[in-house]
Amino acid sequence: MCGIFGVVNKKIDKELADKCVDRMEHRGPDGRGVWQENGTTLGHRRLAILDLTEGGAQPMSYPYSSGRYVLSFNGEIYNFVELREELKAKGYEFKSDSDSEVILASYMEWKEKCLDKFNGMWAFLIWDREEEKLFVSRDRFGVKPLYYVMLDNGGIAFGSEMKVITPLMDEVKPNRALVTDPGRTVFYESTEECVIEGIKRFPAGSYAYAGKNGIKIDRWWDTLDNPVSLPSSYEEQVEMFRSLLS
Repeated sequence: MCGIFGVVNKKIDKELADKCVDRMEHRGPDGRGVWQENGTTLGHRRLAILDLTEGGAQPMSYPYSSGRYVLSFNGEIYNFVELREELKAKGYEFKSDSDSEVILASYMEWKEKCLDKFNGMWAFLIWDREEEKLFVSRDRFGVKPLYYVMLDNGGIAFGSEMKVITPLMDEVKPNRALVTDPGRTVFYESTEECVIEGIKRFPAGSYAYAGKNGIKIDRWWDTLDNPVSLPSSYEEQVEMFRSLLS
């Protein structure tokens, strides 16, 4: 469990960025990082799992020659070893044993289509320094949390927890309509509504581009569009279940 934080279209000082990032210290006790450039901030709290060295520290830049893409990532890509080999065959180089590098190279190669290749759970932010836009994504079922809020003058902030982005808000007040109406809270987790007014939940199975033109969210995965085809015989069904479980 790591923590991610990001702000676009709004300059904030390093002290405020540190305050936001350290509000999720419990999510990543093994390291922290803040990257800032021209009104963009990315922050990270690290729980080291795959690569315990500084090679896996974030925010992470790639490729090494230019550092065009900068990543803040929470989650795990289970098939990153296979993807890394595929990308190596295309000429990509890697310096760590982290799946974070693979996410960056995958986005560089396939842009948003890289999401179809990932087997895992994630929420991540990738800033493109050349095109000055932020790529945002959350896994198919929303295992990893991600929240966002529209700030004044076109700024947009993202965080793994609501309290990470509240220091950037002019006013923090409860969404009373949500918490006082039982009928609206039944499917609370499947909506964009949050208990703090103005903060929205980034939808599962979705990606977005955020920048000077605001934010545009698109859904890239829906369970109803991806049904599993079952074999006709019971014996084949048992074998398919055994294979999936393994």
